[in-house]
Amino acid sequence: MKKTFVLFFTLATTSLVNGQVLKNLGIKGGVSIANQTWNLKSENKTLDADARNGFYRAVSLEFLKSKYLTLTTDFGYCAKGSTQKVANTTNDMPEGNGTYKTYDSKFNYFT
Repeated sequence: MKKTFVLFFTLATTSLVNGQVLKNLGIKGGVSIANQTWNLKSENKTLDADARNGFYRAVSLEFLKSKYLTLTTDFGYCAKGSTQKVANTTNDMPEGNGTYKTYDSKFNYFT
């Protein structure tokens, strides 16, 4: 009897609550540009990184909407990073042989 009453009370009260009902759904998009700086303490070496373009995508959900208060949350994915060219060196040619290798650093995360 007690379990039936608790179940009935829970179903009756949650059916009247408007806060859990999804009011609006939206999609956001954009472009993100990241630039990294390296604090390398060396006399002859500098690491110059170029910005890497990434995309930002998100889904916006609005749960509660009243006259003075709105509750909204976003679930998103963002891609950032940088690219840089590093000279190929060996023990015989420490200043480099004129060729470069490109490193592409990618940072992908959810927000």
